[in-house]
Amino acid sequence: MKIGIVSNIPRTGRTVIMMLLAQTFARSQRKRVAVFSTGELGHIVNPIKAMQEPDDANTVGVFRAMLETGTIAGKALFDYSVRTSRDNVFVFNLIDNNRFIGQSFEFLSRTLKTIDADMVLVEIRGRIDDPKNAEVVNTCDRILNVFNQDVISIDLVKERLARLNEKQKSKCILICNRFDDRVCSENKLSGLVGVGRKYIHTVEEHPVLARMINEGEFEKLTSGIVYGDPTMVSLRRDAMNLMRAAVDTDTRRIIKSYELWPRNGEE
Repeated sequence: MKIGIVSNIPRTGRTVIMMLLAQTFARSQRKRVAVFSTGELGHIVNPIKAMQEPDDANTVGVFRAMLETGTIAGKALFDYSVRTSRDNVFVFNLIDNNRFIGQSFEFLSRTLKTIDADMVLVEIRGRIDDPKNAEVVNTCDRILNVFNQDVISIDLVKERLARLNEKQKSKCILICNRFDDRVCSENKLSGLVGVGRKYIHTVEEHPVLARMINEGEFEKLTSGIVYGDPTMVSLRRDAMNLMRAAVDTDTRRIIKSYELWPRNGEE
């Protein structure tokens, strides 16, 4: 399944939602996840690479050359990514915004068609309706539209929904990040957006979530959520709902419930 992560306004926490979904899905469901972006992902991979031994052969240039010549395929592609922790979450930082952006997008599109993962997440950086971004969005099975509770973010979500056709709307899932019920209830929020309550999913503001992701502490974050750290109870619930919103349908239930998640010490 290929899932696009979009936002109508900068700094809604789109990357945080993407990595929360990637990490909890990989650990709790024991699956392989590939993470991409139509922009740079240095802020994710650099803290991780700083703790690893440098590998001169593991570069985007080498990866591009091998993919173009057909000398690499299948699971070998993951050797040219950055693994976030012991979980099967692999981040591919393929876009260099300082160089040939058109060629970078062609390389990204080719990799997206080739990658073999249970879940492929693609962060859409910049304007959603940019032709290059729109091309990637159209290839996705589902789109997570991340927004916040402020008036500007809500109005932009409403404007985007109004521009979508029925097929596009059917793929769109609304995720309110940094949700605080002291601002308004979930029912009030759905009324403001103008959609039914079941079409909006929330992730509460949590003091450690963004910090752990920004600092590359994926192992600690994932363990805390999946194994039920008392300080992350709300994140556990939100991560479960996020996975179900992204993967499950009315007729197909894939996401395993809490009691079937691995426990600390299990592989």
